[in-house]
Amino acid sequence: KRRYPDIQQDLEVIQKDVTRGTRVLENLLILARLDPTDTAQVEKQKADLQQVTLQAFEALQPFADEKGTHWKMNIFPLHINMNSELIYTCIRNLIDNAIRYTPEQGMVQIDFIDELKTVIWQIENTGLGLTEQEIQRIGERFYRILGNKTEGSGLGVSIAQKIIQLHQGTLEIAASQLGGLKIQIRLPKN
Repeated sequence: KRRYPDIQQDLEVIQKDVTRGTRVLENLLILARLDPTDTAQVEKQKADLQQVTLQAFEALQPFADEKGTHWKMNIFPLHINMNSELIYTCIRNLIDNAIRYTPEQGMVQIDFIDELKTVIWQIENTGLGLTEQEIQRIGERFYRILGNKTEGSGLGVSIAQKIIQLHQGTLEIAASQLGGLKIQIRLPKN
């Protein structure tokens, strides 16, 4: 006869799998609905990029605390035309990835850079380093770095790229001096 704690543990595993499957489906639906050539389909209004960033950060704080992630933020109020919900999804995906791929007790850094006609939202994390080939493949749908036990669908960066395209912006991926990845989003101010 099985004990109750065993059944409870099995149910938690099943619930985790169902939640993960639901997340993958939600991400696929977002990806399917977004047409990067039709920028008119996105309603935009002035909103504070700092506020959206802090909301995404707060949503993921419990996950970051579990890993003992350290934070460094150089952000400030920055009002631009955007679709807040889509930008929130984009930023949340990128922060989520940064936490997932940062080692225990690692660091995630978010910076704003205010330029003449554009703003830059940048995230970097500590890590063990990536090959140039791995960096080039990040952003491909369903791609995840091999040998990494991190869970995920491999859709977060693809979705982020589409959202930024819809905002007439760019998303660049490079190695970070911190050892992990640096993702830089450039958005027009108008």
